[in-house]
Amino acid sequence: MPPRSNNPRSGRVAIICSNNGSNCLGRSLLLADLLRPQWDASVVGVQTTARPWEPGASFDVPVRSFPIRSAAQLPNAVAWLRKEVQGARVIVCKPKPTSLGLALAAGVRPSQAVLDVDDWDLGFGDAPGSRGELYRRAPYYLKTLLHPGRFNSYLGVRAAFGLIPAFPHRIVSNGWLRRKVGGELLPHVRDSSMFDPAGVDREQRRAALALSARPWVGFIGTIRPHKGIEDLIAALSQLGGVNAPGLLLAGLSAEHVAEERALLAAAQERLGEDRVRFAYKFPFRELPSYLAAPDVICIPSRPGATSAGQIPAKLFDALMMGKPLVISDAHDTSDVDADAAVRFHAGDVSDLAAKLQDLCGSPAHQERLGARARAVALERFDYAAARSVLVPLLERLPPQRG
Repeated sequence: MPPRSNNPRSGRVAIICSNNGSNCLGRSLLLADLLRPQWDASVVGVQTTARPWEPGASFDVPVRSFPIRSAAQLPNAVAWLRKEVQGARVIVCKPKPTSLGLALAAGVRPSQAVLDVDDWDLGFGDAPGSRGELYRRAPYYLKTLLHPGRFNSYLGVRAAFGLIPAFPHRIVSNGWLRRKVGGELLPHVRDSSMFDPAGVDREQRRAALALSARPWVGFIGTIRPHKGIEDLIAALSQLGGVNAPGLLLAGLSAEHVAEERALLAAAQERLGEDRVRFAYKFPFRELPSYLAAPDVICIPSRPGATSAGQIPAKLFDALMMGKPLVISDAHDTSDVDADAAVRFHAGDVSDLAAKLQDLCGSPAHQERLGARARAVALERFDYAAARSVLVPLLERLPPQRG
């Protein structure tokens, strides 16, 4: 863990993460990282795993965690958090019991904190699909609410979302969430100096991944049902010929071994082993090279509430790296110009196949699209744009007092 910063310029900022052991830490680290030139920013939060989220080790940001396994430890977590935020301005990441709930219990007043809503978490996991399903599953939800190790159950998250209006200072990651809960728009911005295509040895990474001369379509990230990887495989299976595009899956997680093995087996069966490459988790600092390696990046998310309220962080990674990008219309990407990405109708495999065939077959189109993507990212999704939103909010807040 990096040492505490002694930056005296603007004071301390404590960013409360809902779980330092999961990818929730990514957004918290991003906010801390973009504030670090001006503020003494750090991330604090509970941790339900043995180690912090591994990709986060690449950030030069202090992360302090309270390991927790049972609800019996919550009073100690509250006391610990109260000390951590004392004297700091506070950002609460995600309206969840283990971030917003603990913050309130630790004495953080809603009027004296910035609340960050970056996902529609009510659409994830065991969320009911209808009111009738909610009633039918009520016994299950009550059971999970009382489970000593189930801190962010559906009912708990729902209760936390109900508290959002109490926080006058809010930021959201996309326009869909802004229409839902209000607040200032602060997308998943990126550090343009790190995500710089000129600073990456693309050919070295391609060689390490054994990417042949055929065009390669990359999906970078963890595999989840709503992300549409099966649709991407099905679309690529419709494209034939000697130089048919291949599929690169990178960033796979050992936490979902069975699912990923089944997906890889399906990809190899439908595409052939020579058209499939994969790589497991890698340090965050290596992400630019993995993005640079394929010819095209695809974000094939399926339609639904989970996708609608979320803008994948990998969209901004790809834009900043100047990658030709194909993305489904399941997400609100109105801030991304039409000429900076190719869109297809979510869930429509034939439409996706046609868009991939056109783009993979035209290096000139790839070059134009990538150049425009980089220009849009530098204008709207760089750290400087985010600071112009977040810093004025923080300057209105008083530091927390014990």
